[in-house]
Amino acid sequence: MKDEFTPRKGKLIIYQSILKPILLYGAEVWSLTSKTESSLQAAEMRVLRTIVGVTRRDRIRNATIREKLRVIPLLEEVERMKLRWYGHIMRMDE
Repeated sequence: MKDEFTPRKGKLIIYQSILKPILLYGAEVWSLTSKTESSLQAAEMRVLRTIVGVTRRDRIRNATIREKLRVIPLLEEVERMKLRWYGHIMRMDE
C-alpha cells in the first residue's frame, strides 16, 4: 500500500476486495458503540490515507480523501448491512 509505484486504482481494488470485507465481517449483528464506530473509522482512514499517500500531519480532511477516492464511508455500509439483515428477519416465518 505504501509503494509509490503501485497505481492508486490497484490499491483501491485491494482495499475493496480484501480489507473492506475483513473490516465489515459480521457487521449485520454488531451493536455499535461510539468507541467501536471511532475505531472502525480510524482503521478505514488509516488505509485510505496510505493509499493517497498523505499523513495526518498534512491536515487533509477525511471527506476530501473519500471524495478523491470516491469511497463510501464504512459506517454507512454498516448501516445498509444492518437494514438489509433487518429486512430478512422481518420476512422470516414465525
